[in-house]
Amino acid sequence: MEVVEEEAVVADVSGEHVLVVIGERRAEACEHCGLCFRRPDGSYQLEAVTEVAVQPGDRVVVALEQPGAVRLTAFVFLVPAAALVLGLVLGAHLARNEPRWRDFVQAACGLAAAGIAFFGLSLYDRSVRARQRRRPPRIVRLAAEPTAGSPTE
Repeated sequence: MEVVEEEAVVADVSGEHVLVVIGERRAEACEHCGLCFRRPDGSYQLEAVTEVAVQPGDRVVVALEQPGAVRLTAFVFLVPAAALVLGLVLGAHLARNEPRWRDFVQAACGLAAAGIAFFGLSLYDRSVRARQRRRPPRIVRLAAEPTAGSPTE
């Protein structure tokens, strides 16, 4: 898991659960994780847990765990491609005695194998997102002094 750190401002504190606001500029890795909610002013908010004593208005650093981009890229591109090739080989083997249907059977087996791989990847993606929800973002430390133009409540 890759850890992305973002600076944020504490908006509300309720026990160990804290509502934080992240400015408009976020890390590229955060673009589609689904943990943040866009506010009308263009900033983003999310709920985090903390063991650090914080108050509304404090600037904090929030750590978000994200699956490694290289591993996900390999899964998304290599697994379906490998399944397609294996399906083509299986199709050629199944249709070895029927040369008339060989291309059709090869294509059907290859596409079916790639489809099954994509379905498996979608199930894997759901499980990764569910694990990510179980491990909410956490506040790791207080940030440096606030700067001009920082996100507000």
